Amino acid sequence: MNEELEYSEREEIQQKIKKAANWFYWIAALSIINSILNFDTPSKTSFIAGLGICQVVDEVIMEMFGSYNYYATIINIIISLAIAFIGYKARNGNKIAFIIGLNLYALDGILFFYFNIWINFGFHILVLFFVYQGIPAINELKELEDGRSLNVQETQTDNEIQQN
Repeated sequence: MNEELEYSEREEIQQKIKKAANWFYWIAALSIINSILNFDTPSKTSFIAGLGICQVVDEVIMEMFGSYNYYATIINIIISLAIAFIGYKARNGNKIAFIIGLNLYALDGILFFYFNIWINFGFHILVLFFVYQGIPAINELKELEDGRSLNVQETQTDNEIQQN
């Protein structure tokens, strides 16, 4: 019965971690879509969860070449793949990936603050809140696993004492 409860609790905590980490996948995907929307013609339509740095890349490429071209899309895909990789590592319970991803997304949010794009800035703050939930969940999972290994060690010690 106790093992079933631990398994259920472990699964619930892992779901929290995955739910928080999935935001990185959404950020990456929406950033690529934003880039594709700009490919043929500069579009003022964009997803607010997308990366501001990708929009800066779009603007810089347009300024350099006089029009949008595939260079911006390639750069944005590379940036988005890096964010997706962070999401992959975070989904596997890597706390460092969460911390790196949170910091990068916070820096990205500063771009929207700087350019007074308040709705995107506000949404970045909201996403940061949801992503942050993965860190306490990882700590909770570690505590659960440490407690279980401590219980196993105590049981083994008790068995050794009883045998002697």
